[in-house]
Amino acid sequence: MKKAAKPPCLWGRAKAFICCCLVGASLGVPAVASDLGLSATLANDYVLRGVSHSAGRGTLGFDLSWQASPHWNVSAGYALLNVDSQGQRSLITVSLARRWVLDGDWSGSLGWTHYAYPGSTNRRAYDADEWIGAMSYGDQWTGILSYLPNSTHLRNDGSVGKDAALAVELNWHRRLLGRLALDIGVGALQYSYTGYRYGSVALSWGVGPVQGSLSVIASDAASQYLAPGSRAGQRWVAALI
Repeated sequence: MKKAAKPPCLWGRAKAFICCCLVGASLGVPAVASDLGLSATLANDYVLRGVSHSAGRGTLGFDLSWQASPHWNVSAGYALLNVDSQGQRSLITVSLARRWVLDGDWSGSLGWTHYAYPGSTNRRAYDADEWIGAMSYGDQWTGILSYLPNSTHLRNDGSVGKDAALAVELNWHRRLLGRLALDIGVGALQYSYTGYRYGSVALSWGVGPVQGSLSVIASDAASQYLAPGSRAGQRWVAALI
């Protein structure tokens, strides 16, 4: 990684858009029924696990979610990324998640997300899947474990690597005043031969039906030769939903 109460610092898409990763909450807007929601997100970057997927450019995304039952959620997203030599890049996500309430404080979820980059064979090489398990304590702590059987990463020489990977994250959420909240998250992604770490600090707020966030995100993916320096490192991300 949608959660209407708080923005995911690191997982966003995992619920990707979040879910993934634009840092910001999802505002559900009733459509034809109360169990349908539609959201739109405008941001200056699309960052997933500390690495920009839009080359540091602004993005516009839309997400449609359906609460199929009290425990099942289905969602689909579409995001406009950057423009490259082949034209406009975009990302399509499809997610399915099952949630359990274990007791008054603990809850868990299992989910699957598919990421698709429409277009040429080179773009489709970035298509990937993610299996996600999460455990939350109250509305403050969330731990996430993800398995990516075909994770892609851009090497410094411009070629695309595709390997299995594990990602682990720990997020802390704190409501400060009214709809002003603070989120802090740390995580690591590990391949069989190497890996990198990432983290974020975010402030989010809401005014009427509009919600916004401002985040600083950092990773050492570039120093581990898993992403070019222009796509990794420290960056500020602002989002409006």
